[in-house]
Amino acid sequence: MYSKTCIIDSSVWLALLIEGDSQKEKGLLAIKGKKYSRTLIPECVYAEVLNVTRIKGGKGSKMTFLQCLDHFHIKITLTNQKIFNLANRLFQTFAKLSFADATILAFALDKNLELITFDNYLFKAWNKVKK
Repeated sequence: MYSKTCIIDSSVWLALLIEGDSQKEKGLLAIKGKKYSRTLIPECVYAEVLNVTRIKGGKGSKMTFLQCLDHFHIKITLTNQKIFNLANRLFQTFAKLSFADATILAFALDKNLELITFDNYLFKAWNKVKK
């Protein structure tokens, strides 16, 4: 059994769920082939994926996302003040990160999680701060 917990960024979910995305297969492998005992997503990822799939993917994508969360026992976790404050500092430090990405990064740092992302800026920021 795996012991590490991971957090999956919206870029991975959207690659999997949006029809015609060039990273669809990579997204599927990231979700299905995860080697972690638990997977979390913060509410900002949940909200972002639902909103984007509503606009780009239609109702079927939303249902697929919700079914994936259920099938893979992925827990939605809420931001607390400590993570919000850290996200704010990360947002100010990394000019190319959205606040949602800074929040994902803050979760990963605060909870000592592995981060799975296809977002280049988030990945670079993650590599700078996880050392």
